[in-house]
Amino acid sequence: DDASFAKALVKSSGASFFVQDAFGAAHRAHASTHAITLCLPSFAGLLIEKEYTAITDAMAHPAHPLVAVVGGAKVSDKIELVERLITVADKILIGGAMANTFLQFKHYDMGKSMLEPDQEEILRDIYELAAEKVGHENVDNFLVLPKDVAVSEDADTLDQVRREVAVEKIAEQERALDIGSQTIQQFCDVIAGAGTIVWNGPMGLTEIEAFSIGSARVALAIASNAEATSIVGGGDTADLVRVTGDEDDMTFISTGGGASLELIEGKVL
Repeated sequence: DDASFAKALVKSSGASFFVQDAFGAAHRAHASTHAITLCLPSFAGLLIEKEYTAITDAMAHPAHPLVAVVGGAKVSDKIELVERLITVADKILIGGAMANTFLQFKHYDMGKSMLEPDQEEILRDIYELAAEKVGHENVDNFLVLPKDVAVSEDADTLDQVRREVAVEKIAEQERALDIGSQTIQQFCDVIAGAGTIVWNGPMGLTEIEAFSIGSARVALAIASNAEATSIVGGGDTADLVRVTGDEDDMTFISTGGGASLELIEGKVL
C-alpha cells in the first residue's frame, strides 16, 4: 500500500480516474487497490456495486428465517463471521472441520480429527453471545452441530470408503471428514424452510468424493429452495457450487472469498 508506488502507477499510466471493480481484492490494502484511490478521483465498478448491494441487503434486510451455513477448517478464521451471524440469524448450521473444534468444546472425543487448539475462550464467548440472544436452554437449537459424521482412519488417499458414526462413537484412530446422513437431513430440512440463506465454507473434505456428500447435499438443498434469497460466499464455497451444477439456482454467488467474508462481517472494505 505504498503511496509513492501508487503515484508512479498514476504517472506511468496517465490515468485521470480509477475504477475499482476487482471485488476479490477489495479487502486488501495494496497500492493498486487503496493507495491509488488517494491519488485519483475513484469509483466503484458495476461488479463492486452488485456484490456490495447483494450482500449488505441480505444482511440488513433479510427475509426470515435467516439460516446461516458455516463450514471450513478453522474457528479462528470465522470468529467475526459467527459473531455477526449470531446477531442476525435465526439458526446457524456448523459443519466442516471447524465443527470438530466445537464438538470437542462440548466434550466429545474427536479421535484423530482435525482440531484447532486454544479456542476454548473464543468458543465460550460465542456460546455466551448466543445465549444472550436465545437463552441458554435454546443455544443448541440455535448453533446446530453435527449429530453424526463420516469418518476414516486415513484421509490421504482418494479411494476412501465412507463410514458414518454418531459423534459420541468416534473411535480413537478415526477422524471426522464430513457431516453424516442424519445431520445432512437435519440441515436440509432447516434450509428448506429458510427465507434467507448465507453459506460460507464446505461441510467436509470435498477433495475426496466420499466426503463431499454433505456439501453437495447442502448445495442442492439451497438450490431447491426457490423462495429463499441465497448468498454463497466466494472461494471454495463458490467453486463447490459450480462443480455440483447448482450455480444457476442460487440468488447470488460472490466472486470474492475473503472480501465477501469481511462484508458479511460488516467491515469496511
